[in-house]
Amino acid sequence: MSTSKPLILFVYPEVQSQSQLIALMEKNYEVIAVSSGTEAMEIYTELCLKIRIVCLSVELDDVEGFDVLEHMHQHCSLPEIIMISPEKDIQKVVGAMKKGAYDFILKPIDPDHLMRTLEKTIESIDYAKKMQNFSKKSFFKQLDFNMDLLLLKDVFSKTEMSGKRSEEHTSELQSPCNLVCRLLLEK
Repeated sequence: MSTSKPLILFVYPEVQSQSQLIALMEKNYEVIAVSSGTEAMEIYTELCLKIRIVCLSVELDDVEGFDVLEHMHQHCSLPEIIMISPEKDIQKVVGAMKKGAYDFILKPIDPDHLMRTLEKTIESIDYAKKMQNFSKKSFFKQLDFNMDLLLLKDVFSKTEMSGKRSEEHTSELQSPCNLVCRLLLEK
């Protein structure tokens, strides 16, 4: 298991005013904090495979936060994006979710709520990865099983086609269960 901290991209217009919040996040996460949507898109394009979560303000000075969200989601949908908004507007929340946002939090940012949201998001990402790996393993186990069945079918068809067998050979093959067990153990 990796001991490195998950990388968070924090995009907020008054990023300097959030130094305490950033310091709190840095206890558990590696944080890149920027105030510009343009700079955020450049960093995201370069590091999207390393970034686990983006905290993105709806209101930015240079670009609309929803445009940044759309750019990020189109470029690489791996990191989860949490939108930060000054108001509880259901249309904005729904719009953000439709464009790929994972969650939505309100300004002023409650540090405890943000930390819980980040933790919940990381847990969700990790769970999704485990399920994806489990699905891959299940697929290959099923593939192995199917190959074993094909092998057995081939063996049975050859034994049936061979016509007359010696009594000794026939007694060995009398139980299909024994044959299956022997073949599986020989692998």
